[in-house]
Amino acid sequence: MMVAKLSDLPPELLDRVCYFVDRKQTLVHLSRCSRQLCAAATPHLYRRIDLLSTPTGDVDKHLDTLVSLFLSHAEVASHVRHLAIRMPDSRAPREESTVRAPEIQEFIRRLDGIFPSNEKPRPSLETQPTETIPGAFDDTNEDEEDLDAASVWSTTDESEEEIEGGDEEEASNEDMSGKLSQKATEVQRWVILVILLTRLQKLVTLDLEFSQPAYCGEIFDMILRFNERAISARLPKIEKICFGYSSVPARGLLCDGTFSFPGLTSVYLHRVTSGASMTFLGESYTLPMKHLELRDCRLSPPELNNIVKSAKSLKSFIYEVGEPRTTYQRRQNISYRSIRLALESQKDSLESIWVDYPHDYLFDELSTDETRPIGSFRNFTALKRLRIAGTYIFGFVWTDNLDVSRLVRALPEQIEAVHVTHADEDEETMEGVQLVMNAKAEGRLPQLSQLLLDMSRPYFEEHELELKRLKQQAEEVGMDFGIYDNYSDDRIVSDHDWVRFSRAGNLGYNREEIPWGFDEEVQWPKRVSGCMQRPRYGEIYIASS
Repeated sequence: MMVAKLSDLPPELLDRVCYFVDRKQTLVHLSRCSRQLCAAATPHLYRRIDLLSTPTGDVDKHLDTLVSLFLSHAEVASHVRHLAIRMPDSRAPREESTVRAPEIQEFIRRLDGIFPSNEKPRPSLETQPTETIPGAFDDTNEDEEDLDAASVWSTTDESEEEIEGGDEEEASNEDMSGKLSQKATEVQRWVILVILLTRLQKLVTLDLEFSQPAYCGEIFDMILRFNERAISARLPKIEKICFGYSSVPARGLLCDGTFSFPGLTSVYLHRVTSGASMTFLGESYTLPMKHLELRDCRLSPPELNNIVKSAKSLKSFIYEVGEPRTTYQRRQNISYRSIRLALESQKDSLESIWVDYPHDYLFDELSTDETRPIGSFRNFTALKRLRIAGTYIFGFVWTDNLDVSRLVRALPEQIEAVHVTHADEDEETMEGVQLVMNAKAEGRLPQLSQLLLDMSRPYFEEHELELKRLKQQAEEVGMDFGIYDNYSDDRIVSDHDWVRFSRAGNLGYNREEIPWGFDEEVQWPKRVSGCMQRPRYGEIYIASS
């Protein structure tokens, strides 16, 4: 009887065998055995290119090698579906390769001196009129008093002079264009990255993490806009992109290039902030974006408004508003209400909204954020799930005029699930939840079937009897009621501790990297900054009365 050989297997079975090989080195060995095995192993060998854990000094070498390979072997580039790169610090020296592809050399030569004449000035966020987002800093509604209109976004304070040294300051476009011609190392990195992206026509997911916030995003944007029509036509139809910064002390600038990919359906940003000028200049209702997720970010109201409005039909939105960590960021004014007003453009499509602040957030008494209540979501006709910090609903204001009915008044009739995070930080929460229960018992909110609260265990023990009564009432109206321990007594509030723990790769004894997405259904690699690390919130059992 003839013994079957591996090479006798049909291509479909060889492909299936390679699918279950989880080590790159094994695939390399297979590809060197025969032409048949090479053909089967190569698509799996290049399906995922991950340079996140590559030593900083080797990233440039790998990028050069990949570009040279894909320029000469387009069929290999067609196998790449996922690309993840942690770009080196712009101040890190770049070792020159002995062989440089002619196309790269030509592109770099053409870039020299081109930016001052081609780069269009961006509108300053300091001069954006209040009507950019009507009511962003206005708390007026049928139940509340009028407030004076304020600037939607201010990066300066009339009572103070220049920003103190030591904080991150944003360079102007003129400064940037002048520096580019002198920063060949930086330019070459980003030119090579753009050329690489134009070769990966079947790329599905892109993960870009920058180590140093100052200029990388601006350079990426400039290169993409350098020959916008030609480059955009060749960009892959990426569906998902994760973009952000690994720096712990400071956030980095929003990158307009993140939204340049025509097939984008999901965007995940982390530790991103707005600069002194408008970054996102995309057109309204043009992107097929369905999901937008912002983790530990601080975006100006006009910037957020433009990004949200660029989606044709946004379905889910997550925004963890980061705390201001520097003097410059404290002058970046964000209002709670402006977040909801930015979402108004998608009120007929948004099904899931999550507005929160990070686990380790510490309210900054020096912050100038407008912290009056976020307002009502009653006119959001498609909204089914709302997850929101109680502080955004009730406001973070020093006043005796507390309105416990804000929560129930914020909910649309078709809402199905409500999750109040940081429920232990607002005195109004318990009474507000009680009013939701009452509305459900009276026949309002007919589809509401779940109400969840996050709180610390000490707070739960202090209010256990009241919570038992709420649970019993929820059962009577056919609603699921749950309490989750948010470990609010386990926070990292010191920048020094953040840096120390993040360098060690662990921010706490009981913390883990939490998946992304509304239901934690999306996996991205571990973020260096630790922005996705927190304790796993466990359900607190409520004993029967």
